[in-house]
Amino acid sequence: QNFDSPWSIDNSMLRPCSQVPTITMSEKVEPYVMYFPWDTDAVEVSGSSVRARCQDGYRWLSPACRDNRSLCVPFLATKEGWGADYMMQRSAAHNMPIAMLFAESTSAYVNIVRNFRTTVY
Repeated sequence: QNFDSPWSIDNSMLRPCSQVPTITMSEKVEPYVMYFPWDTDAVEVSGSSVRARCQDGYRWLSPACRDNRSLCVPFLATKEGWGADYMMQRSAAHNMPIAMLFAESTSAYVNIVRNFRTTVY
C-alpha cells in the first residue's frame, strides 16, 4: 500500500470541516454542485447556502472514496483549505478515491507530512 489510511490520522491533528473557509463558502462549493449535481452526498444545502459535507466532521470523501473506503487516498490541505474546492472537482471528474483532510495548524501539517504517507497541497 502506497498511502496510509485517512483514518489513521488522529482527529486532534485535523481542523473540523465546519471551520475550513474554502469548503464552507457557497461561492467556492457551488461549481461542484453545478458540474456534479448527481453527487448529493458531497454537499449540504441550507436555503441559499452550500458547503461541503464531511460525514465524520473531519474528512471530505470523493464519490470514489465513498464507494470503496479501502481505496481512499488522504489528501492533506492547509487549515484554510487552499485548493480544496478544486480537488473536490478533480477527484469527482477523474474518479479519484480522495479523502480530503485539513491540518489544524502549520505544525500539525508538518507533523502529518513527516509521519504519514499522504498527498498534499
